[in-house]
Amino acid sequence: MGHGLLPAAPPPDAGCFTDAVNAARKVAGLPTLAVSAELASVARTHAKVMEAAGSIFHNTSLAVEAPAGWQTVGENVGMGPSCRAVARALLKSPEHRENILDRTYTEVGAGVAAAGDGTLYVTEDFMGPQRGP
Repeated sequence: MGHGLLPAAPPPDAGCFTDAVNAARKVAGLPTLAVSAELASVARTHAKVMEAAGSIFHNTSLAVEAPAGWQTVGENVGMGPSCRAVARALLKSPEHRENILDRTYTEVGAGVAAAGDGTLYVTEDFMGPQRGP
């Protein structure tokens, strides 16, 4: 390194966010969500796009990028200094809380990207399966 700079700490594992989502669902008496590797990959890519842009916005391609077979999809995006702070802010926001506690969702995937200053950019993608006829 040479300049006395320490390497940036790795961003928290996305599991921190899926754990927060499932803890909130459990408290509300709802079934926990399965973690989808495919959704997590979509979420991780979007978190990196937001981090590069320096702002948060929804993934307008989520419906196309989500794994096939979904009936409902949703997304939470946020930014902040830590997993705990962002997870808490998402739960306090009525629209984001609605996604977290949506009964139609069965799967979740989270992605995290950390900016150079340590700010975390977070995407939580949710999916509910296609129902039979």
